[in-house]
Amino acid sequence: MRPVDESESRSRALSRVYDAVLGGGSGEPRPVISESWHRSLAARVDPDQREAPVVYAANEVLDLREAHPLASVLPMLRETLVSIADEAMHVMIITDAHGNVLWCEGESEIRRLADRVHLTEGARWSEEASGTNAMGTALALGRPVTVHSAEHLVRAYHGWTCAASPVRDPDTGRMLGVVDISGPLRTVHPAMGALVSAAARLAEGQLQLQVATRDERLRARNMRHLTALRGEPGALLSPTGRVLATEPLGMLPARIAVDVDRLVLPDGRVGVLEPLAEGARCTEDAIGTNAVGIALAVDTPVVVHSAEHLVRTYHGWTCAASPVHDPDTGATIGSVDISGPLSTVHPAMGPLVAAAAKLAENALRLRLDEGDERLRSRNMRHLIALRGEPGALLGPTGRVLVAEPHGLLPARIDPTLDRVRLRDGREGVLEPLAEGFLLRVARPTGQTRQPLLSLTFLGIERPGAVLNGRELPLTSRHAELLTALALHPRGLTADQLALKVYGARGNPATVRAELHRLRAQLGAGTLLTKPYRLRAEVRGDFVAVRDALRRGDVTAAASGYRGALLPRSEAPVVRDEREDLLAGVRRAVIAAGDAEGLWEFTRTDGGCDDVEALDRLVRALPRDDVRRDLVAGQLRRASASDG
Repeated sequence: MRPVDESESRSRALSRVYDAVLGGGSGEPRPVISESWHRSLAARVDPDQREAPVVYAANEVLDLREAHPLASVLPMLRETLVSIADEAMHVMIITDAHGNVLWCEGESEIRRLADRVHLTEGARWSEEASGTNAMGTALALGRPVTVHSAEHLVRAYHGWTCAASPVRDPDTGRMLGVVDISGPLRTVHPAMGALVSAAARLAEGQLQLQVATRDERLRARNMRHLTALRGEPGALLSPTGRVLATEPLGMLPARIAVDVDRLVLPDGRVGVLEPLAEGARCTEDAIGTNAVGIALAVDTPVVVHSAEHLVRTYHGWTCAASPVHDPDTGATIGSVDISGPLSTVHPAMGPLVAAAAKLAENALRLRLDEGDERLRSRNMRHLIALRGEPGALLGPTGRVLVAEPHGLLPARIDPTLDRVRLRDGREGVLEPLAEGFLLRVARPTGQTRQPLLSLTFLGIERPGAVLNGRELPLTSRHAELLTALALHPRGLTADQLALKVYGARGNPATVRAELHRLRAQLGAGTLLTKPYRLRAEVRGDFVAVRDALRRGDVTAAASGYRGALLPRSEAPVVRDEREDLLAGVRRAVIAAGDAEGLWEFTRTDGGCDDVEALDRLVRALPRDDVRRDLVAGQLRRASASDG
């Protein structure tokens, strides 16, 4: 029997099982598919829906891609899968851990077919959103999955066959997403599952290498911080809290949470986490059954074929997926999946995608090790500076990289905390560093000095931020978030920030992702959660102008107002504050009639063409003031432009 005939015969058999089961009759799909159908139906997935839901716009997908760990292994996945997908009339799909499609690549003809069911960027293919399909089921199971034809729960997908495999973060163990190969039934091939599994393993292996590289560099750069303790216990931790180096050996567990600033050491004392450039210094759903979805759900490679997908629309696809775990945290950070039409299914697809996921985890482990080493080498001085007090260096995720003394901390400390109980009973405080955290014993007073955060956002194209003398590179989005937080010192929820920064269509999930990245820069002790707020002495130029206006200090307001707040930003909170500041300063200087205040205001973009302000300034300046003729000419040009 030809492969296509065999695929068609199998699809018809799966369709009969599908109709029997959903019609209330007898029938028994594969256990992995049956269980996926039950999960998808429990999530209220409609078998008659026509397409997967689209949850992200194109510009939002770009932001998600830029921040996603799998972006670093995309070239390798393309090299492994896209050429095969093109030849076999498949599309290669990469999702995040929630089943949201971040990349979908393949030949134009198959892309057009895929677009009809929203096998495209921005769509959500978790089991909860789209029913049984390789991607969603691989995510649900945490292992590679193949879903063919009528194995999809949604009937609209019965013309597809898919294979997906989850990809995990080797640093944290979290599932990052899945890699999937999907195609029409005629393209099914037995090797799909194996191929996508191998691709996922390759991705994890490459990520592991990156982790190992980071660990090694971190140790090399920061070990001096540990040795500077001059015999006192300490440790170096990775940004995720993995312990890279400790003094004495064994003082801490493998990881420490880096969103706390204190923890109890093994000897009962309290350790404090202090951030470094690369870690910390520690001193005293959405689509149904599918390969990707199942792989992520069960945390093992999964193959989902044809009608094993809960969604009928996916029954024409077969998929193999394998989860990828973060070596730092152990969490599943994603998956690798190969999906294709039923005619392209092949027995080797599952093993291949599983192998790829493992390879990816190996690569992540290597990168994690290298990063840990770098953090240790760069930040050991902070540990040593404790001068004999217990402490540790932690990575951004709370892993203990180096601790002193040995056994002071577990391998990881929750980085969301700012204080932890040490094993000796004392309280430890986590202090953010540029690359992680420093854990040190709490001061006897129980108080810690708040960091100083300076923000320069007025009249400049590139916003500036300095934390305790350390310059921070800021994206425009992070500057907008800092503006909102500085203006609301009591804090804001993710929903409130989404509205203030993105407007009515803002997504709280996007805000949380941005805040996670911003928190990694500022340190968990500086950017707190529930609600999100700044634990720092904030000195923002725009805040200073606002305060000066409120107390009626026109001179301070005029001299401090150097121009518009974040001129290129269209975030509602920035736009409103920008307009309020301009109107407030203008009204104040005109009402006061002070020449110096008017001069400062008319040097800004908002005041250089203000006819009323220029006229008041000409009249306020003495006749012998050299600036008077300049302002008079400026007034003539502004008047001509108005007239």
